[in-house]
Amino acid sequence: MDVLCSGDLYDTITKYGGTPVITKTGRALMTPSLKAEQALLGIEFSGHIMYRSSGYIEQPLMVAIDILQVLDDEQRSLNTISEDYKKWYRKPLLSIKVDNPD
Repeated sequence: MDVLCSGDLYDTITKYGGTPVITKTGRALMTPSLKAEQALLGIEFSGHIMYRSSGYIEQPLMVAIDILQVLDDEQRSLNTISEDYKKWYRKPLLSIKVDNPD
């Protein structure tokens, strides 16, 4: 997961037995870490998801199919499931100029 992702994602990965690894933002910066860790998937705050099985190349169609599978397995609508995650609704990032970046 990139550094912009919330602590809730970190906690959720841990809760389900995974080992979260925080990387720099951007697929080109994440890919070396994903490969080194042999991660199952990579998640960016921007919503990009990369699977190991696809060489860590973003596969939106694969993600959509996985979401549809969860909806079918749980016999719930996307609207119902999304209610569970509203507390994580993404807020815009703020950029602040500083005089001395060090």
